[in-house]
Amino acid sequence: MKTSSLWVCALLVAGGMSSFSKAAVVDEVPLKLQSYQVREFEVPKEEAFNSALTVLQDLGYIIDYAEVRTGLIRARSLRRSIAFVETRETEVNIFVTQPSHRKSRVRLTFYRSVGLGSDARFDVNEAPIGNTVVYEKFFARMQQDFFTERHVRIN
Repeated sequence: MKTSSLWVCALLVAGGMSSFSKAAVVDEVPLKLQSYQVREFEVPKEEAFNSALTVLQDLGYIIDYAEVRTGLIRARSLRRSIAFVETRETEVNIFVTQPSHRKSRVRLTFYRSVGLGSDARFDVNEAPIGNTVVYEKFFARMQQDFFTERHVRIN
């Protein structure tokens, strides 16, 4: 009886461990994604917010929603391919917070949706774009905008 109980316990623990390791791998993906979606800047929240809006507009995005008080920006970029057969839409959500007086934290999430036909319906908020280069380039453009704005104010 003791031996069978030990075997049952061993199987339960082993089963729990394998599901634990699977859960750890699944949870690792959002953390990795967040690691390159978030950047902190040594500027106030409003300056970071305005810079994010400027970069989006420079890249040709349509601003659907922007509220500095909440720090939320929602924008989209619409592209149609040859003969209007396929439509691609890239959306971005940006959340700007202020963890301290002269510091801001910006989190971006880019999404891509694809629709077929001229009246394509999108499955909005598909999986986030996981290409780190997209996020790095956006943050680099923000950094460049901070530099430009500072020099405009000085002169």
